[in-house]
Amino acid sequence: MKDKCKNPLGEIPRLEPRDAKIEAMPTLEYCIEHADTLAKEVAASWAVHYKHLPPDKIPADFKALLDASDQYQIAKKTADDARVVFGKVCKEYMDKHGGVVAART
Repeated sequence: MKDKCKNPLGEIPRLEPRDAKIEAMPTLEYCIEHADTLAKEVAASWAVHYKHLPPDKIPADFKALLDASDQYQIAKKTADDARVVFGKVCKEYMDKHGGVVAART
């Protein structure tokens, strides 16, 4: 992504009912850049609009969006956990070897 992505709506879009008119749609780059916030928005929308409905009454496209949001959040948590583990091991190594990560021969 070359340029900082800007949302044509001016702020992170709130998920609206299916019949809402949105004049400017966000770009793919915007959705990727703001994935954390959008995934939280999807979960919030499910809790407000769909949680009380039987599964067969939830639109298939929203189910797919919710599933992708869940997968994204799980992958992000896994990556965050791995980053912490790596950071701890790296710090131990650097403490032991005078602050360097390159092997000395």
